[in-house]
Amino acid sequence: MGVDHSVLDTTKELQEQVSYSMQECAGTERYFSNKSLFDHIVQMAQTIPHTYFIGGNAALMAEKLITFIPTAEIYLVAPIGSQLKKLLNPQLKIPRESLRVQDEIHVIMEYPSNEVWGKITSPCANRVIHSHDVSNSQLSFLEPFKETILSSRPDLAILSGAHLLEATPQLFWEERIQEIASLLHTVRTPVHFELATVGDLSFLRALLEGVIGNASSLGLNEQELLSLSKAAGVSSGMNVSKPEVSVVADLLHWLITTYGSITGLSRVHLHTLTYHIVAELIGGPWHYGEPAVVMGAKVAGLQACSVEMFDGKLFEVLLPSRFYLSREDLTLSKQMVQFSPSSPVVHWLREGVRYYLSPVLVCKQPLKTVGLGDAISSTGLMYSMYSSK
Repeated sequence: MGVDHSVLDTTKELQEQVSYSMQECAGTERYFSNKSLFDHIVQMAQTIPHTYFIGGNAALMAEKLITFIPTAEIYLVAPIGSQLKKLLNPQLKIPRESLRVQDEIHVIMEYPSNEVWGKITSPCANRVIHSHDVSNSQLSFLEPFKETILSSRPDLAILSGAHLLEATPQLFWEERIQEIASLLHTVRTPVHFELATVGDLSFLRALLEGVIGNASSLGLNEQELLSLSKAAGVSSGMNVSKPEVSVVADLLHWLITTYGSITGLSRVHLHTLTYHIVAELIGGPWHYGEPAVVMGAKVAGLQACSVEMFDGKLFEVLLPSRFYLSREDLTLSKQMVQFSPSSPVVHWLREGVRYYLSPVLVCKQPLKTVGLGDAISSTGLMYSMYSSK
């Protein structure tokens, strides 16, 4: 029986979390509070074939950015242990405060579609991540992050990992969220916030009001969008395993019109398995949503299949041939869109927001699901333009 836990403490809870992930086709990331048991799990994992990869949203996004723009100055402000440092691109600039003797280990359990777990057969490929990541769960990098922004004055800052605060006591995460909000109000640099899965809706509500509404840009998937709506008390009827374009577009419109502003949240990049949408406030500082959504969708398929070129045998389009762009808007709800392979990007305007939708060439047999959201968001940002004038 699957159960979605906000924090894991026992192997039974881990089993229930994996069951939930597989039956709901939902990727999850949870904090493992029992350190001795988590260390034992890591030791057992090291006795079977395993591989070390770059981990953490910040490191994955920094690695993707420096790969595409090797001449850029990219600062990675995050807990960096000796093993992770060996894996990172040497061109990345790592502040001294970020260096740690011990690595923070995240255990990733990936499964393909039709994987069997007890009585459950997974309808899709996905993953469960668990860790006892003390540094990130306490956001120990927040102060160095602020100092780096103020001293280097970058064109863009990316904030991630805040979801791990969920595992800390409420008084602690409330204080840290207030400190993030203060940072976002203090710096002039546009800040993109990368969301990840969260189980505690009260914590997510605080993130929504204190962080997301004050960031300039947001990256998330349909599961996280649904969780945000639940945290805000908004009903949608979304089926996460098969998210309809009309339902997702309505929720996206609710999010950016409720919490967005020209000086605050003015761009959202949402990614599902079958399509991506970029939303930009008209008159806001973000531009080039179309190439951003196209390139983000492109990298999703290529990275999932771990190839550099598209091969028709490896990919498929799962976007419906006909769909609506809204259930709520009187005009859009009556206009059925016919998907055209020769002109695949769909764009529309709605109440001060411009939207761009691109289908994804979905990898039929994905080799890697971890880090896709980070690759999508960082690629989309590279093809976007921010201008405060």
